[in-house]
Amino acid sequence: MIKVNSWGYARFDKWQVYLSETMRDQYIEFRPTPSGESFIACYRNFKIAEFDTEDGQLIHRSIARL
Repeated sequence: MIKVNSWGYARFDKWQVYLSETMRDQYIEFRPTPSGESFIACYRNFKIAEFDTEDGQLIHRSIARL
């Protein structure tokens, strides 16, 4: 579990990714996708964003139940 800072960023591996200021001080989990080409940020039982493993860039931000 990784804590989101007060500016809405979380540090994962070698990247610092922006999620949302509304997520500040919350704990999230990063999980790799089955293909291994991206990873998803999870909050409780929701997927909230997906990031590229090559450069840490945001692929898309959407909320979906896991």
